[in-house]
Amino acid sequence: MFKNIFNRKKKIIEKESEKIFPIPDPSLISVLLKKEQEKGAPLTKDEVLKIRDECECVMLTLFDRDELYRSRGEVDIDPGYAWEHWQEAREEFNENS
Repeated sequence: MFKNIFNRKKKIIEKESEKIFPIPDPSLISVLLKKEQEKGAPLTKDEVLKIRDECECVMLTLFDRDELYRSRGEVDIDPGYAWEHWQEAREEFNENS
């Protein structure tokens, strides 16, 4: 009885690890930083979301995404929270400038 439960859980985990997700490439944070520097002023929420929606992506599993982040030496912002995470990143950039 319990063997079947564990087998089903293992299959669910395996299927989750096989899902692919759109990952911005180049990183969304680098694109936003470049666009803001070009503009010479902070990006608006609408601008950030438009850039996010139009950015090029590659389709990767979460494992491959994490490998990409390791190779870049940085973690990108989550596209689902692009505006919020961009505000946090901007603060860090300003503190380090």
